[in-house]
Amino acid sequence: MERLGVESSITEMQRVLDLIPRRDAKIQKLLRPFVEKLSKAKKTKITKEKTKPAGQQKKSSQRVKKKEGICNLGANCYINSKAVVGKVIQKSGLRVYQAQLQEKKIFFHLGLADGTGAIKVTVFDVKRYEKIKEGSCYSFRKESIENNIVKINMTSQILKAKAIRVPAALKWKARTIMDPQKPFCSIKEAKTFPDKTEMNVQGTINRMNPLSEVKVKQGTETAKQRIFYLQDDTDSIKICLWGDVAEKCSASAEDFVRVTNVSSNHYNGTVSLNSTWQSKVVKVDMVDVHKGRVEIKGIFKANKTTTHLEAVFNQQMKKLVVGSKLLEKTFNISRDEGFMERLLDAMPLTGQAEIQGDRITAITKL
Repeated sequence: MERLGVESSITEMQRVLDLIPRRDAKIQKLLRPFVEKLSKAKKTKITKEKTKPAGQQKKSSQRVKKKEGICNLGANCYINSKAVVGKVIQKSGLRVYQAQLQEKKIFFHLGLADGTGAIKVTVFDVKRYEKIKEGSCYSFRKESIENNIVKINMTSQILKAKAIRVPAALKWKARTIMDPQKPFCSIKEAKTFPDKTEMNVQGTINRMNPLSEVKVKQGTETAKQRIFYLQDDTDSIKICLWGDVAEKCSASAEDFVRVTNVSSNHYNGTVSLNSTWQSKVVKVDMVDVHKGRVEIKGIFKANKTTTHLEAVFNQQMKKLVVGSKLLEKTFNISRDEGFMERLLDAMPLTGQAEIQGDRITAITKL
């Protein structure tokens, strides 16, 4: 009964009894009332469906019909007749891919979303890079989907589409598809996400409460707690740290901090953030120089003076700026005409770098 439910249990018992050679009343009578009742209920249901007005039947079928959109795309398929339509939430820099014994291919990624879902798009056509803009909507035809990634090549069709309203939670999903390390979101964005959404935020602490011990689980246990209020240029929010995370937090009021892997908490119409076992609160000096290994992943644009790129630094994908002369000296790549193409041809580029804010101030080749 627990596994199959009442109706399925009766049907299964009837099937088993039909296999027993003895079919006299002594064997069958205990189950017969339940079988008759179930049979009568099924007949009544069928009669009601047949007598239902045509208009109601039509509405019922309309409710069952799936809403078309990104959420209903298959994980692996080729789409020729229907278009994938969405808004470009984020665009990567130009990147390089090379399979064994094959020429290097230049591509870029898009984080695409509509009102139903978000998906990663890979475009293998460098000529379309400047034409596709973040915040604009497009329809993609003659594309394939592999492992939940839309693949666009030179024969695919890309057309401008009408504006699409994308919920904040799906914008965030599109960004996390592009960067699995979870990029930092604004506090205003954080307040729009569904309950229990994990995210990273950063800002200035405008109030920090002391460490306290509070009762949890209906007053039967206690836990360490520290509450502080974080503000950025969009809004402010309450953050509640628990357990070891609360004890290890050394930040104080007026510190600029990065808070990672916190979870949204909706209660009585307000939104706050709770720590998880992975949460960290890291103080950041905005004028500090940070040193570490940098791996250049993509190029947004490059000229003789300045190069805008994306790179992995401290396990985070970052948009950085560097003097083109510094790249020329470090990697022996000429800044003459075709500099960007030569950079892409030389990738991947890895070095030990010094970074201040969003600028690479020094780099040595590794």
